[in-house]
Amino acid sequence: MDWVIAQVKLNPNWVVELLDWCHAVHHLSVALAALPLTESQRKGLYKRLRGLLKEGKSQDVIAELKVLAVKEPDDSPMWREIR
Repeated sequence: MDWVIAQVKLNPNWVVELLDWCHAVHHLSVALAALPLTESQRKGLYKRLRGLLKEGKSQDVIAELKVLAVKEPDDSPMWREIR
């Protein structure tokens, strides 16, 4: 968003960033489905990370997903969802 704000020459103090929670949890679900996890592991991670999203901690969720995806190829569904 910083790049967009700079290109459009907006006053950063006037910008409010919002996250569509429903859309974000869908991407979270797809990302976790791409990992070699058991159903139980996936459900536990989904529940915890979904809670972080609800608390407004999207950057923490992205950071954790990046750690989980470290062994995934660049073109994997996991990295697509992170982006």
